[in-house]
Amino acid sequence: MVRIDNMIEACAVINKASSELTRLFGCTVELKLVQPFISGLGYEVPKPGQLYEDILVNNTVRLVCDEFGITYTELRLRRQTRERVDARKMIAYLLNKYAPKMTDKTIANVICRDRTTVYYSIDRAADLIETHKGFKLAYDKINAKLEAIIEGDKIEI
Repeated sequence: MVRIDNMIEACAVINKASSELTRLFGCTVELKLVQPFISGLGYEVPKPGQLYEDILVNNTVRLVCDEFGITYTELRLRRQTRERVDARKMIAYLLNKYAPKMTDKTIANVICRDRTTVYYSIDRAADLIETHKGFKLAYDKINAKLEAIIEGDKIEI
């Protein structure tokens, strides 16, 4: 039995299992969490702020993937399509904005890239928000939803 201490680790385990099943069956297999991630259920109580970060990561990834029309499994693939690349940039930028204490390594684990890619993604996303209409529209839409979730006490898990 594997002990999972936070949402990021849970996603990593699910994605690894999904990748292995995809490899074994030769077709795309996507696994999803169907039970909400609840603090204190089957593991130690998280550090202060950890549950907020887990919920933020979950909502950010979900909103960005929905906006770009991809799944989290597709986001983590090595193949580079415009949707996946832009989604990774957007996730890195939003997590950096709303959780400034989140480490670059943690963000890198979420988008399945190395930490130096996180720095590049954040800078590039900031540039795209100022210069690319489509990226800015997507950012505004996702940002409004995230702010509603955070500010409006509508945190979804």
